Amino acid sequence: MTDKTKPAAESILNELHTIIAMTLKDQLQATMVVEDEHGDNKVVSLATPALIAQAIKFLKDNDITAVPEADENIEALKDILKKKQKRGSNVLSMSGAKAASEE
Repeated sequence: MTDKTKPAAESILNELHTIIAMTLKDQLQATMVVEDEHGDNKVVSLATPALIAQAIKFLKDNDITAVPEADENIEALKDILKKKQKRGSNVLSMSGAKAASEE
């Protein structure tokens, strides 16, 4: 006798997808108030790097992408990454030129 499992109905999978998305959103938005060394209250995020990684994976698995021009924060991140890439390639090209001149 074989135990065949019936696939979940599409409506159940859609509901599960929605619950996961809402849970990730709620957890990413969770904050708490803490007192800093000066006695001032600060709001801090409770999102852990692991949670952020899971949210990114969830977006990627669902083919969710962003258009950099649509959001100033994403555009700023794009500029920072371009500058880092440019500095990195300059360091590589300078070290390569130095190595070539030593030969």
